[in-house]
Amino acid sequence: MQQTEKQVPLSINGLLVQKSFLEKFNISIDNFKKSGVEWPKLEKIHADYVRKMQSLLPTLNYVREQLGSAEGVHSIKARLKDPEHLIEKIIRKSIESPEKSISVENYREHVTDLIGIRVLHLFKADWIPIHDFIARQWTLAEQAEAKVRDGDDAEFIAQLEARGCAIKRTRAGYRSVHYLIESNPGKEKFLAEIQVRTLFE
Repeated sequence: MQQTEKQVPLSINGLLVQKSFLEKFNISIDNFKKSGVEWPKLEKIHADYVRKMQSLLPTLNYVREQLGSAEGVHSIKARLKDPEHLIEKIIRKSIESPEKSISVENYREHVTDLIGIRVLHLFKADWIPIHDFIARQWTLAEQAEAKVRDGDDAEFIAQLEARGCAIKRTRAGYRSVHYLIESNPGKEKFLAEIQVRTLFE
């Protein structure tokens, strides 16, 4: 039986299939060309990340366990980035900034949320002890960023600023604080992105 275009798999023997991949993620051929990224390079990144995913698990588990002991935490969700979503993100980053050359050697520097952890808390004030715990426990790779909405409580925004958070104002969307931390459970340094927000967000 002949296979239709919609049945074409995203990968064959571990190699991504360009046409079906771009269709799935709604990336046009023209936009892909704008990225300047060669498909064989993306296949190498995909294969490298699939091989290395297991090595990220100790960091993910360590950070998750440590955060579980922080005051104010309601629940924690943790994940490793899906390999296909990594490739999608690299393509979109390259479309936005084609001058950046993302390769198998440096993709972990450009895509910093391979390890992603979401910390949920019940009340707005619970953010403070969680923030203080993160600041004590790890080195921040960059300044924490707080996403707030126009019209949010000025006193709460002042608390964010007092603890060194960069404020990013939006008209819509959820409120959250984002941290990029460095963790060294072994000899190698890993980055992990922590997102802190209320359960109701």
